[in-house]
Amino acid sequence: MFKLVYDESPLLFNQLLDYCFNYSAPYVGPQFEQQSKGRNSIPDLQIFQESFQIIFETKTKDWYHMDQLENHSDSFSPCANKKILVLLCNFEDKGLNKKINDYKESFGKKGIILIELTFEDIILALNRLSLTASLRNYLTEFEDYLNRNNLLPTWKQTLDVVNCYSSRSEVESGFYICPNSGGPYSHKRAKYFGAYWDKNVNYIFIIDAVVSVSKGGTDIKIKWNNEKTIKNNDEIKNRASNLINQYRKNEIQKSDFQIFLLSNKREITFKKDSKGGLFGSKIYFTIKSDNIDDLKKELDGKCWGDLDI
Repeated sequence: MFKLVYDESPLLFNQLLDYCFNYSAPYVGPQFEQQSKGRNSIPDLQIFQESFQIIFETKTKDWYHMDQLENHSDSFSPCANKKILVLLCNFEDKGLNKKINDYKESFGKKGIILIELTFEDIILALNRLSLTASLRNYLTEFEDYLNRNNLLPTWKQTLDVVNCYSSRSEVESGFYICPNSGGPYSHKRAKYFGAYWDKNVNYIFIIDAVVSVSKGGTDIKIKWNNEKTIKNNDEIKNRASNLINQYRKNEIQKSDFQIFLLSNKREITFKKDSKGGLFGSKIYFTIKSDNIDDLKKELDGKCWGDLDI
């Protein structure tokens, strides 16, 4: 996308870098100055270009290591007047990671600017540009790709409505357990969980975390930790392990499971107004609310046809 924008217009590319790097980016391309005073003369015209180098290190999760970044810092050309090392990642706590802030200080002493950049930052910057129809099409494809790979925070506006007819008592107790076998049991990341049965979403919850537990119960992995207030991963794993031992002690010896750890239960009436039941095991809604109480107000007493699916 960066190259496509540059090929279309160097001016647009300059704007893109400014938006991404909060106006600390170098100017791309030749600059023209007339009658500018030099050390010993005033030339009628001078054309010059700033020397810079930008290096990207891209990851899907925030696990940067100093050794790798040090190696990148050695890759900068000594001729570059401005050096920028970009950490591109789906940061959920951008600017709050003490380790990366320490890296910024360390590299700053070497004259290297360290910048945290998210995939969402790039999308937002691209959307601020006056792009041609062709570039808009590429941007749509790029954004779709990032969404498919869970690299954009669209999950924060997603409600995962799941058919819980056979597990109502468990869901009412604040958790949902299903096989971890893919297919109909695969779930996109979402912030909210809707418990569906009898053509109605009866409860909504915040999804604190989703945990996978392997057959035998020995290997427990956190797929998503949505609530950063739960900073201790062991707390999440222990919570999941206790639920498996209490409710799936025999089944876990034969199959893999995933557990949705739920909280902030709210009872609502959000009815399916079309014919028939829920086709498939789940359906997703894009919602506007930023917290569970606003979501209750947004959905309670409404029908599915009132929202975009």
